[in-house]
Amino acid sequence: MNLNKLTILASLPLLAVAANAGTFGQQYIGVQGAYVDGDGFDGNGAAIAYNLPVVQQERFGIDATVGVQYANIDYGRYWGDDDLVSLNGGVVAYFPLNNVVTPFVGVQIGNDWQNAGDESDFVFGGTIGLELSANDQLSFIVNTGAARNEEANATAYSVGVSANYWLTEVVGLNVGFDHTNIQDADDYDTYTAGVLFRF
Repeated sequence: MNLNKLTILASLPLLAVAANAGTFGQQYIGVQGAYVDGDGFDGNGAAIAYNLPVVQQERFGIDATVGVQYANIDYGRYWGDDDLVSLNGGVVAYFPLNNVVTPFVGVQIGNDWQNAGDESDFVFGGTIGLELSANDQLSFIVNTGAARNEEANATAYSVGVSANYWLTEVVGLNVGFDHTNIQDADDYDTYTAGVLFRF
């Protein structure tokens, strides 16, 4: 396993934070916790993101998102553990077809810092997906994305599903699952749960 290629770990989940189901066109702060389960490594992480609507039309909208993420990955007794920090920003364009179906596409840039080797890498990526709204409170999202770390010469591909439920007009809950493949490295799964605060 090339550990340098896992610096991309810290970037991918934020793409999902930037496109939480049921939150398009709304101003909110999202806080998520994550568990990463890979072949020979696992870890925990947390992310916080701020979403701001920039353009809002009946059939088109753009949201801007900025966030920070932390992950601690344990590579086992021979490799030890590593801390990853990521600062990212991005935009998501969404296209409501009706009250149920909303396709979207997003792009993101950011920087990852890896404690092992004291590395700092520029990362960019994108995601596409579909939101399905069951009602005003409950919605689901499916998405796929890719992120590129040029310094590590690595590309990661992910596919994910998530659900969002608004408890009140202000507070929502979300859960998600992502499967990620990094070229020339191991696959891993990420399980997330979080809270959204809308204002």
